[in-house]
Amino acid sequence: MVRQKDLEHIVELIRENGQNNCQHILFVAPRGFGKTTLALRVASEIRKSKEFSENWYPVVFSEESYEICTPGEFWLEAIFHIGKQTQDMRWQNVYEELRTESKEDRLRDRALAQLMDFADERNVRLMLVVENMNMLLGQQISSDDAWKLRHTLMSEPRIMVLGTATSRFDQLDNSENALFELFKINKLEPLNTDECQILWESITGQQLSWNRIRPIGILTGGSPRLLVIISGFIVKNSLKELMENLTGLVDEHTEYFKSHLDRLPPQERKVFVTLADTWNPATASVIAKYSRISVNSVSSNLQRLISRGAVVVAPEKSRKKWYQVAERMYNIYHLLRRRGEAANRVRAVVDFIIYFYIDDDLVKLTRTVAEEACSLEPKIREDHCRFIEEIIKIPKVLKFREKIIDSIPEQLIGSLKLPHDLIKQMGAEEAKEKISANELTEGEIETGTLKEPNNLSALLQLSLKIIENPNRIEEAEKACRKAIELDPKYAFAWICLGYLLSKKPERFDEAENAIERATELAPSNLLIWEYLIDFQFSFLKNPEKALTAGNEYLKASMRSGQSLNRLAWLVFKNDC
Repeated sequence: MVRQKDLEHIVELIRENGQNNCQHILFVAPRGFGKTTLALRVASEIRKSKEFSENWYPVVFSEESYEICTPGEFWLEAIFHIGKQTQDMRWQNVYEELRTESKEDRLRDRALAQLMDFADERNVRLMLVVENMNMLLGQQISSDDAWKLRHTLMSEPRIMVLGTATSRFDQLDNSENALFELFKINKLEPLNTDECQILWESITGQQLSWNRIRPIGILTGGSPRLLVIISGFIVKNSLKELMENLTGLVDEHTEYFKSHLDRLPPQERKVFVTLADTWNPATASVIAKYSRISVNSVSSNLQRLISRGAVVVAPEKSRKKWYQVAERMYNIYHLLRRRGEAANRVRAVVDFIIYFYIDDDLVKLTRTVAEEACSLEPKIREDHCRFIEEIIKIPKVLKFREKIIDSIPEQLIGSLKLPHDLIKQMGAEEAKEKISANELTEGEIETGTLKEPNNLSALLQLSLKIIENPNRIEEAEKACRKAIELDPKYAFAWICLGYLLSKKPERFDEAENAIERATELAPSNLLIWEYLIDFQFSFLKNPEKALTAGNEYLKASMRSGQSLNRLAWLVFKNDC
């Protein structure tokens, strides 16, 4: 059970509350750190424990209390929740009567008197569990009214407030304000490694070694909610669900993060955002380069950000100091919302989850994500493609890259930007031969296509199977274009279209456009470049175009031996 020490500490404070006074308590922590869960656990502990249930009655407010703008409305809200919790029509009627009271002074006195009647009838003290006190007391209730509320809370021993706040606020820290030193502040710290292990095991059933659970704690910033989301992905392996959950979590955090960012001085803010842009730990010189601020100024600002708790020094990689954003959830927020670049947000997610997988497990993970991608519409599986691309780039999977790529369905390969040395060499001719050698007959493929009209693979197989029949060219083109409509970024579909259009000289221009589109979508696929060059040289009889494509091929392949040979051959043919 996580937060056990916090729970025991709060219970002990409640136990120490004397008959003549009450110590009010406030949990302070960012969203997702378990404030609500802990508050409800305290309330549950009070209800089920004979020691406390005979003396205390918890009244749990809603998570947001927008209706409260005065002390009278604060006490009225407590009556509302008493009526809801007890299901007693008497208190529900009291609430309905008091809510029509137009004068604040009368409402405050009458509502408080009714609360005390409830407490006296049951011979208990009331523990009001109130969320988001920073909003309630920092924004909704005026400073003058806050003094009236303080007076009651200081003088009435039958009422205790157990509150939560996402951050400290001026009413708490300024000695001239009403709430100064009214609450015992209990700051919820990030989960430690042992607590991360407990929560992780309770969700996944896996007991990870310290070396594996420690990075999880660091990367999630010890946030229980983020840890739950990530561990949920480990159980289900659904990237779609993970991204939706992360986006939802970021939506909840947006105002919280924005308010913290807006409070920073302009230059500190710029340094902080530049660091967030990089995601990975960075040195002061790197941050200086991208923020266009001198290294000395960056270093000074970083020290101030460290003192604020916004930045931490990462585990040292060398003599230089490497910095990263302390709250990793902020970094995901920044990449998902402020930058909005899909590649960056997916890279951040990959950086999170690679710590949970070892060796062959990454192969299984990638295959699962690829299979999920194939079940989605092409326009909503871009994150999946980027996820696979990022996994393949990771140094720790170098020895498994070929195995990972072999596990990816052919339907998805054309949509990926993979390292040129590991691309599946799948040109149109090779695909045609592979499909022709398939044991499935043309009739069986057609039947399968009718059953699954949106099956990308079946459509392309049908197109290439019937392409040699001159009476069915239009039908083949229709199947191919349907495949392109399903996935406009699937390079193999475009190369198939180019191949069938090349059957008719009057459509050579269209064929060339289709093949060029394939090279744009899969610039690392060497056989597509080979096919484009052959088409321009042999079909179009245009050696200059072929030579231009040869030079592009040279760049795309990073001057591979194959591309150098092809370019040399083209130069030789041009000179002949």
